[in-house]
Amino acid sequence: MNPYNLAPLISFIFLLAGGFYVIKKGQGRVFNWLFAFAVFALSAMELGNFMVLISSSGATALFWQRWVLVSAAFLPLSWVVFSLIFARENY
Repeated sequence: MNPYNLAPLISFIFLLAGGFYVIKKGQGRVFNWLFAFAVFALSAMELGNFMVLISSSGATALFWQRWVLVSAAFLPLSWVVFSLIFARENY
């Protein structure tokens, strides 16, 4: 395996851990859940990118590329809603 293939896997692990950390620290706040959802969508993208890089056939790579695109579809809405809710809080 190429060492450059490990970058999406490491990113996936850190994003997943960060999402669970945010959920654990702020359990009752809506914007924490929205931020965690956005981070989980990013981690799903990174998992798909890793699987595309290590796939052995074109059909498998196509499946994981579709996974990446579907998970990327959740990003704009989740970040916009998170930004709007976070901007209205008193910080």
